[in-house]
Amino acid sequence: MTLGFAGVGLLLNVTARAWAGLWFAVAGMLVGFALLVILYALRAVGAGDVKLFAAIGAISGAASVAHILVMSLMVAGVIGIVILSARKLFADRIRALIWLAARIFVLREGNISLPASKKEMVKFPFMLAVLPAAVIYLGGI
Repeated sequence: MTLGFAGVGLLLNVTARAWAGLWFAVAGMLVGFALLVILYALRAVGAGDVKLFAAIGAISGAASVAHILVMSLMVAGVIGIVILSARKLFADRIRALIWLAARIFVLREGNISLPASKKEMVKFPFMLAVLPAAVIYLGGI
């Protein structure tokens, strides 16, 4: 499905702009892939998200795919806050974040590790943040 989405992006851009459209779409694919492969290497997203952003880049171009990534991260933050609030963990996380900042900046502790276990991590499919961000950005909402 993602490959088909990328193909549609290539076809639309080539039809609209000829060779310039091909380069526009390919540059978008490469930028989308490169940005997400960094997050993939950090284990923040899955391989499907990397391919999805390459396809989004094929449709929207390099500059737009970067904007969509920033918007997706903001939407993901909101989703994370909603999940933490629903689990009644939001206040605990804010207190832990303030304590961590105090240890780093006030107490000048240098050896800080994040205590969250896999159980405590908030995980959801990143695609749930990408879709609204892409619709908002490309739809001009």
